[in-house]
Amino acid sequence: MDNVNFSEIEKSKCNKIIHGATLAVTAISGGLAQIPGSDAAVIAPIQIGMIVSLASVFNINLTKSSAGAVLANKIAEYIGRAAIKTTLRFIPGAGNIANAVISASITEKMGWSIAKDFKNQSILEEKRD
Repeated sequence: MDNVNFSEIEKSKCNKIIHGATLAVTAISGGLAQIPGSDAAVIAPIQIGMIVSLASVFNINLTKSSAGAVLANKIAEYIGRAAIKTTLRFIPGAGNIANAVISASITEKMGWSIAKDFKNQSILEEKRD
């Protein structure tokens, strides 16, 4: 699956979507590190928006609730990193940086994983037609 060949247009669109979401998540997560659970309420809608936007790149019609299911499924892959984030978040300064970096890393990695899944899905649909 790592050998997915995105067209230049797909890659460019995915870059903008994923990096935009990652930047927003980084700022929010870093700023809200010491307030338990506060960043999750803001980060999830950003990640759902990222997923819906990525789906549109590959002509996949995805509702926000379906994107939420995709997000929940992908988040399960990153539970270990989330545990580290929870442990470090209460250390002022260092906790903010760790929280921001881990949230950014999860969002970036998850975004590209989903883009690859959507690309593979669109290829399979083309083969069926």
